[in-house]
Amino acid sequence: MNSRLKEIVKKALQIERKQVPTVDQVTRQPTAVIVKGNEQYIKGNKHATRFYNDLAALVRAKGYSVIFDQGKPYTRPPNADVWLGHSQGVARFPFAPKDTKKIAIGSPNGINHPMDKAMQSGQPPDVFHYLLTNEMKQAILKKLGVK
Repeated sequence: MNSRLKEIVKKALQIERKQVPTVDQVTRQPTAVIVKGNEQYIKGNKHATRFYNDLAALVRAKGYSVIFDQGKPYTRPPNADVWLGHSQGVARFPFAPKDTKKIAIGSPNGINHPMDKAMQSGQPPDVFHYLLTNEMKQAILKKLGVK
């Protein structure tokens, strides 16, 4: 190697040694659990299937990893950043870790379809109990803290 090239290589190696390697921040994908309502009304119900799939798609579109929990009594859904409880699934909320965000849907004091009669005592859920309006979607996203 000629002397000029040796100087360049030497200088490059000196610079390389002085540089401090940086670690790129690894971002963790936020997690969500959709806690389903009463299996008696969900099983074989095409409206319920579509509702839960639409809800999952909405949350996934905002970067969340989403799983479903059956919301059975005396059970505790998996840990997650947010639990979205639908109908009877809200009954699992007292068992959530304290830092888990909880969003109630299809339940008293929750985000509800305006024509959902299941909010009235003793009424079985109808098709409106399993519909997401644009207003409901916006309310859910607002509670998630995303747009």
